[in-house]
Amino acid sequence: MKVDVLTNRYNVFRTGANTAETVLNQTNVNVNGFGKIFTRGVDGQIYAQPLIVSDLDFAGGVTRSVVIVATSRNMVYAFDAEDPAQCHPVWRVDLDVAGAMPVPRMDYGPGYQDFTAEIGVTSTPVIDRQSGTIYLTSKSKAINNGIPHYAYRLHALDLRTGSGKLAGAVTIAETAVNGNGSFDFISGPSVPGTGEGNVNGAVTFNAFLQLQRPGLLIQDNVIYLAFASQGDRDPFHGWILAYDAMNLKFIDAYCTTPDWGEGGIWQSGCGLAGDGVGNIFAVCGNGECQKDGSGKALPSPPNPTNAQLGSGPSFGHSLLELSLGADRKFKLVDWYTPFDILDRNAADDDMCAGPVILPWNNLVGLWGKDRAYHIANRNNLGKFTVGRNNIIQFAPAMTTPVNGAGTAHIHCAPVIFDNPDVGPVSYVWGENDKLRGYRFDIASSSFETTPPVNLLSNSNLPIGMPGGMLSVSSNGEGAGGTKGSAILWALHPTLGNANRFTVSGVLQAYRADDIRQPIYASNHDPRGSDDLGDFAKFCPPVVANGRVYVATFSQQLVVYGLLSEGLSDPLGPWSQDDVPEQSAADTTFQVEGTSSFSCNRFTIVGGGSDIWGPSDSFHFVYQAATKDEVSITARVLSVQDSNAWAKAGVMIRERLDAQSSHAMMVVTPGSGAAFQFRATDGGASVNISFPKEMAAPCWVRLVRTGTSAAYTFIGSVSIDGVNWTQVGKTTFTMSTASFAGMPVCAHSSNTNPVLQDLCVALIDKVTLQM
Repeated sequence: MKVDVLTNRYNVFRTGANTAETVLNQTNVNVNGFGKIFTRGVDGQIYAQPLIVSDLDFAGGVTRSVVIVATSRNMVYAFDAEDPAQCHPVWRVDLDVAGAMPVPRMDYGPGYQDFTAEIGVTSTPVIDRQSGTIYLTSKSKAINNGIPHYAYRLHALDLRTGSGKLAGAVTIAETAVNGNGSFDFISGPSVPGTGEGNVNGAVTFNAFLQLQRPGLLIQDNVIYLAFASQGDRDPFHGWILAYDAMNLKFIDAYCTTPDWGEGGIWQSGCGLAGDGVGNIFAVCGNGECQKDGSGKALPSPPNPTNAQLGSGPSFGHSLLELSLGADRKFKLVDWYTPFDILDRNAADDDMCAGPVILPWNNLVGLWGKDRAYHIANRNNLGKFTVGRNNIIQFAPAMTTPVNGAGTAHIHCAPVIFDNPDVGPVSYVWGENDKLRGYRFDIASSSFETTPPVNLLSNSNLPIGMPGGMLSVSSNGEGAGGTKGSAILWALHPTLGNANRFTVSGVLQAYRADDIRQPIYASNHDPRGSDDLGDFAKFCPPVVANGRVYVATFSQQLVVYGLLSEGLSDPLGPWSQDDVPEQSAADTTFQVEGTSSFSCNRFTIVGGGSDIWGPSDSFHFVYQAATKDEVSITARVLSVQDSNAWAKAGVMIRERLDAQSSHAMMVVTPGSGAAFQFRATDGGASVNISFPKEMAAPCWVRLVRTGTSAAYTFIGSVSIDGVNWTQVGKTTFTMSTASFAGMPVCAHSSNTNPVLQDLCVALIDKVTLQM
C-alpha cells in the first residue's frame, strides 16, 4: 500500500522516519542501480518540504499520485509524483493577490543571502486528505500610496484543483513600513506586553520583521503557525497563532516574550509537534540579553533574575507546551528552560532544532547550538532550576567539531526511530561534524552518549552551516521490521556556508545500521548525471513509494529512484561533464552542475567561475563532433540571474580540459548576447558583444566550416529562430574530433560565493548537424 506524506517530517511527532517504505532498501540503493529519474522546474526556490498524496482520485475516473511543491515566489504546484513523462503540472497557483508580489530579499539589506531573490512561502504546508485541503502561508509586498505594505496570508487550496477553498485566503497580519523606519500595524494579532516594539503596552505581530520557518501543524481541526524573524532584525518575538481549519477564522495568539524580546520559534523548519490529545510543543530560541565585554550596547530590559526565570518561559531558549482551553485561548501547560539560559542567550546558542516527540516512554526532545540532547518527560517538562536541568536527560557535547574547527551546532532535529537492525536510535549531523547515531535505552529513558563504531561516519562536513538534513526510510520498525531495509538519507552543502549564501548540495544514503560509508552519493555516480543543484536549507529529503524527492534552491524539484525503470540515460545521445573534469580519484564534494531532459527541453544546472581568460569552469552538455562542418542551434528559454555574466548557449570545443580552444554563442542575464572564443590552448579569450539588447528567450547558433587547418566559426542570434543576425566571426585551427554542445556557467567564485554558485538554464529546440 502506498504512503502519503502530508506534513513536515512525515508525522506530527516530527520523528523524520517513514517506516512504510517497501521498495528502497540497502541492496538496491547504490550508484549503479539508483539515481536521478526526473526533475520538475518551478518558479522560485523551494524552501518548504515537498508533500506526497498517493492514489488521488480526479474527475473522469483518473487516479494519480501527486507531489505538492511551494516556492519562495509564492507559487504552488501539483505534479504527477511518479510518471516522468507527465512533466507539466496537474495544476499551478500563484498565491499573490492583485497588486502584490513576493517580498524582495534586498528589502532586508545585504545580509543573509540564502534567499537569492524573493521571500514568499517558507514553511512546509500541511494537507488534510479527508477534506482534500492544503493549508499554507505566503508572504507578500504591495505598494499603497507610495508606502510598502507587507502581509502574511493563510491559504486553503483544493487538493485536486488548486483553487481557493473556505475563505480562499485570510490576512494574518499587514504592516506598513514608513520612510523613517517606523511601522503602522494595519492588522494582525497582538498581546499585552511591555517588550521590544510594544506600542502603548501592546505587542503586535509585525509582518515585515517576522519570518515563518516551522512547518504547519493541524490537530483537532486547528491550524497552528509559528514564527521567528528575518535575519535577526529587531524588534521581533516568537509567535504561535491558531486558526480554525473549517473556516480559517483566527482563534488566538501566543507570544513567547511579550515583556522581553526575541525568543523566535525557528526550529530549523521542523513543524510544531502535536501529541494527538490537544497539546502542542514548540522550541523558542534565545531572547535578549545583557552582554559584557563585547563593546555592544546593552539592550533593555537587563538580564532577568533567577526568580524571574523561575516564573515562566518568557526570556527565550525554552521548550513550551501549550493547549487551547475550552475558551479557545492558549494555555501554557508546562515548560522547560535550561539553567544556563543567560550564557546561551549571550552566546547566541539558541534552541533551534525540534521538538520531536519520542515514540518511547512519553518523552520529548529538543536540541540546538549548545550541541546537547535535552530529553524531558511530557508529564513534567522540568521548568527552570538554578544550577541544573531538571529533566530526564541532559547530554552535552553530543556533536563535536572535526579537528576542533567550526561549531558542531545542531540545526536539523535528529531522526528518531526503532531500527530493525540496531534497535531504538537517533541520528544527528551537526555542522562541521561527522554523522552520528546514538542508541536509546528504554529502561533508563536515555540515549547513550558515545556512538558505537558502526554509528560514527567517516564523512566530514565542510565548514559552515547548517549541517545535515536527515530522513529515514524503512520497511517496518523494531522487531517486526525488515532487516536490511533501513536507510538514512542526508542532504548537506558541498562547500561554503548555507546560512548566508546559496551553495551547492549533495544527497547521500547510508545503511542505517552502519553509517561509516555512504552507499550512494548524488555527485559520485558513474553517469555524472545525478547532481541535484543548490542545497535547500533546512529541507530534509522526502522518501515515499520508492522515490526520494529533493527540494532545491535551483528552481527545480529533483526526484531519485531505481534506474530499473529504464531512466538511467536521461539525455539520450548527449553526454555531460564538468569542465574541468573531476578525476575518479577525487572524492571531494565538488559539484559543478548537472542536466536532465524532460518536457522536450534541457534543464542544465551549471556552476563555475567563468568561461574566459586562459581557462574555464562550467558545465557542458555535448556530443562528439567527427566532421569538419558542424552547426548547432538552440533556443535559450531562460538563464538564472546568478550573475550578470552567467552564460548559456552553444559551443564547439576541442577538448574537455579547462584550457581548450573553443568558440561559443551565448546569452547572459544582464550583459546581453555575445560571441566569444579562445583561439589557442591557454590563450586569451575574445568577446564580441551583440550591440542590441538581447535576453532570453532567444535563439543562438554556432556554425563551423572549413578544415582543421583553418576553421571558420560564425555566431548568430535570433528572436524567432527564422531571422538571424551575425554577431561575430573568427578563424583558427582545431582538431576535427571535438565536442559540440551547450555550456552553462554561473560566473561565481567557489572560494567566495556571493549569491549562489549554480545557475539554472532552460534550453530547447536543439539541433546538431554534422
